Amino acid sequence: MKMRLFEYVDTYSKSGKTLKIDGQVKRIRSKYLFRFGKIAILLGILLVVNGAAWKDVPNATKEQLVIGDRFIMGGCSLIFTIAPCLFIYPIVRGLSLSQKDSWLNVAITFITEEWLKHKLTSYTRKKDKKY
Repeated sequence: MKMRLFEYVDTYSKSGKTLKIDGQVKRIRSKYLFRFGKIAILLGILLVVNGAAWKDVPNATKEQLVIGDRFIMGGCSLIFTIAPCLFIYPIVRGLSLSQKDSWLNVAITFITEEWLKHKLTSYTRKKDKKY
């Protein structure tokens, strides 16, 4: 059985089945987007751990500290920006009326992700003020 990264989707069908008819739209399957999201989280954790290891070196030079900071920033950006978008986009695409890839779906994904991050940070700030 071949693993197919892309699928052909009928632009007027809401079923999302793999179709091979002329005039179809090619898109990345949702299961691969979820897998890429998991890989982004794992790679982000790996970068954060390696960045912390670079910073914990005794008598570290300034360059080693900068490298550690960049690893940590790269890992955090993968975990907090790229991975949530990869998890949210298939859900947004499934809930849209046309069920096809569009710039509107991408914009809704990023707006949803930023809204969720804002709600999470405001909730944690409220909890910190209580204690």
